[in-house]
Amino acid sequence: MEFFKQLFDIINLILTILLNTIAAIHAYYFNNNSNINEFLKLIYYQSIISILLGIIIYVFKMHIFAIKGYFIILFDFFDTVVYDLTWNRFFFGLNIFANYSNIGYPIIPSLNIYLMCGSIILFFVINYILIFVLYIQYHLYIKTYSSIMSSYTKKMHKKFNKLLLIQSVVPIIMISIPILFYIFTLYFNVYKIRELIGTFFHQIISTVGFINPLIYLLSSKKNGNIFFKQMLCSILKKCSFKSSNKVDVLVLNLRNKIISNNLRKTNIQN
Repeated sequence: MEFFKQLFDIINLILTILLNTIAAIHAYYFNNNSNINEFLKLIYYQSIISILLGIIIYVFKMHIFAIKGYFIILFDFFDTVVYDLTWNRFFFGLNIFANYSNIGYPIIPSLNIYLMCGSIILFFVINYILIFVLYIQYHLYIKTYSSIMSSYTKKMHKKFNKLLLIQSVVPIIMISIPILFYIFTLYFNVYKIRELIGTFFHQIISTVGFINPLIYLLSSKKNGNIFFKQMLCSILKKCSFKSSNKVDVLVLNLRNKIISNNLRKTNIQN
């Protein structure tokens, strides 16, 4: 069972770093359109933060379980890797403390468990309210200025609206369902379930780190097509220094074709 947990954590870390890096490069590379400049900045910084959080989640290696009437959160950090490599007494003691750090308190009756569950439920309620309110405000803003917007701008805002809504709703649903279900097992003493699924639910929640960039990259075919075409051009251009002039001609033709297609689409939309 521990092997599958380690495998899941490694895959989650790789996907988080890979997809967020691609999204950050995409947002940075195409950050030259004044109409979507702020939106791409948001995607860029969101990707950087997700990479950092993904690394932190992997390092902490949190275990969550409820056993013998106690709710326990255990931090493994690097498991025994650091322990095996430690020779200094100070770092040896620090590593022992880190690898055995945990939080535990009685489930029922316990003020801590009520405060934790209440704050979590309040967190989701506030998030759902904010999504609903901001979504309505955005629509009212577009409706107010729709008379002076071009058809291209309206189409662009429609795509952004769809993307932002999906990026807001999907992660909050992925997080809320397992957490609220686990709170249900704590309150109603479903022992067999709550002793086993706490860590598994935490792993599901941690996948949000690569879900958002995946949604961004797959939300529009144009995003993926342009990104991979430009990456191909960059690769071919680097190879051209070590190859014959035929590759240079291929790169030039491919780049010109992409540029002409983009200009043609822009003219049609305008």
